[in-house]
Amino acid sequence: MRESPGVPPTVLAALTQVITGGSGSQPENAQTVGRYRKASELQVLFASCGIDFAVGGLSRLPAVRDKLQEVASGGSGVQSLTCLIERSIDPREFESYSDPRLEAAVELLNKVLRPENLKVELQDGLYEVFEISGASASLQAAGEIAIEFRLDALKRELDRIQANISTDPEDALTAANSALESVCRDILLDLGAKLPAKQDISTLYKDASEHLKISPAGREYDPRIVADVKRVLGGLNNVVTGVGALRTHAGDAHGKDSVAVRIDSRIARLAAHASCTAAIFMIETWQRNHGRDA
Repeated sequence: MRESPGVPPTVLAALTQVITGGSGSQPENAQTVGRYRKASELQVLFASCGIDFAVGGLSRLPAVRDKLQEVASGGSGVQSLTCLIERSIDPREFESYSDPRLEAAVELLNKVLRPENLKVELQDGLYEVFEISGASASLQAAGEIAIEFRLDALKRELDRIQANISTDPEDALTAANSALESVCRDILLDLGAKLPAKQDISTLYKDASEHLKISPAGREYDPRIVADVKRVLGGLNNVVTGVGALRTHAGDAHGKDSVAVRIDSRIARLAAHASCTAAIFMIETWQRNHGRDA
């Protein structure tokens, strides 16, 4: 889950529904999502997360929606929204764990949090927000290769990606770029090549790929697939340059400010996974062509 403008409207809308319990104009026997809370109860809920709130001249739903948007744009937006999610589905405020209102609230929250790689689940009797466990196949494979070949710089950046992909996608994007740069530097140094004066990812990748002879023109390729392999390798080059460009425009290597471009975790995750795929291919080529030992 991201700070505004990265917090998806679907998350804020769902949380509004869960916190308020819906409109007071619903039929008395209507099934609500979450527990219906009066204005005074809403004030107590927000206060439990250190947030001042009053319905004021608005009705309950618009007041809560506006406050959530304000909270999301604040410096502690993620932490505050996480607190509100967990407090709004505290089982102690429902009749039981099987209360249909609670079950409906948990189901709705998990539906909108899943694209953010988050979920709510019970922990010691209370619901908490967790990052969905398990690294992606590409992150896991790259991590295993980094350990096997003792590529410490790559491993550090992969750990950084995994730690920040949902909560700080700008940092994860910067780490994805740094991971590729570290692989290129390790390859060049191992092959006895001089590092380029300009060590940005485009230049490093160009030099490393030339030394690795990453080309579809070799005799190992059947002439019938040379053009196809060339397209794939061209796509690899686009991935590398694209990640570098994203890092320049949206990463946090040079700090963040109020006008910085913000990205959501989906884009950072795509860039990170693509970077891992490129890194794995380069390391495997390095090992195959130059006998790089673990």
